[in-house]
Order: sequence, then structure tokens, then C-alpha cells
Amino acid sequence: MDSILLVVGKLKNSAIRVKFLEIAIGTAISFADVFSSAYIFPRLGPIIAQNMYGRVKPLTEHKPEERRLADVHIYRPSKTATQSGLARTRSWLLEFETDSGKTIEPLMGWTSSTDTMGQVTLNFSTQKRAIAFAEANNLTYRVSIPEEKRTKNKSYSDNF
Repeated sequence: MDSILLVVGKLKNSAIRVKFLEIAIGTAISFADVFSSAYIFPRLGPIIAQNMYGRVKPLTEHKPEERRLADVHIYRPSKTATQSGLARTRSWLLEFETDSGKTIEPLMGWTSSTDTMGQVTLNFSTQKRAIAFAEANNLTYRVSIPEEKRTKNKSYSDNF
């Protein structure tokens, strides 16, 4: 399929621009900011964006047929140093590992990336459920097993 390039001129309010295009064209998922626009049309193919400097680049790093399965990291979070409670240490987390580097936008200096899976964290009650989810979705996973805290039995009188 051919790529579709849809560029809208500079507007002060991107919400008005997005609403206008949704009314005029139908449903479109937008990656719009104040200076550039790119819209996904699911049946029409890959997306291309044009920024205010006229540089055209694909928003997706890989073509869909070249996309490999994601790597995930399954681990149990450790206790935070600033809190004494163990409330958030009982669940297992599944996080996606990102390979793509982050870029700095020249206009505002914001950090951006083409891979949004790095923002996804899934919670599971047990390690087995997290592994079962990864295997069911054909994800390559690695498991980090935490070291158990070793405590010695002490009596209160040992303090004196």
C-alpha cells in the first residue's frame, strides 16, 4: 500500500483542526500538534508526518511486515527506600523493553520516541500469570527473581 501524506497548515488551536478533519473526513486517529499533522487511516497504509521545517519522516520505525516480537521484562518491584510498607511489592510487573532511541525535537527540546510500548506496564498477581501472558502473546521474556529478605529472630531485650 502507498503511504498517505496529509498536511494541514499551521493553526493556533490544534483541537479545532482535529475536529474539523474528523467531521470532514470521518474518523481518524490524530498525531497532531500545533505545527504538524499526521492522521492514521487504518485501511490506507503507513503514516507519514511532515513537520514545520518540511522534513518528511515515517512515524513508525519499522514496516508492519518487518516488525519483530517485543521483548518484555518480568520482575517483582523492590521496596522503596522512602517508605516502610510493602504494599506495592507483592505484584509482578511486565514491562516492554524499547530498542529505539529517543530524539530531541528541535523546536521545543522535548524528548520523543517512536516506540510507545515503553510506557506500558502490566500488573499480575503471580509470576506464573505474567509468564503465561507473555507466552500467549508470543513475547520474548526474561524473568528477574528478587532476593528474599533474610531476617534474624531477635528479642526486644537485645536492644539494651
